[in-house]
Amino acid sequence: MFWFKKEEVETDPVCNMKVVKEKAKYSEVYNGRTYYFCSADCKEQFTKEPKNFIA
Repeated sequence: MFWFKKEEVETDPVCNMKVVKEKAKYSEVYNGRTYYFCSADCKEQFTKEPKNFIA
């Protein structure tokens, strides 16, 4: 029997795409929380105006 580690998934706050935390190439800490992004473009948009993408 094989046991696999369950991958932790986050939602990219810019495009709402699902991102596997361990495989994410782009992330940023904002107000003490780490956000994960599917692309450099999404990270760049978030960095410019993070308040537009978080509740």
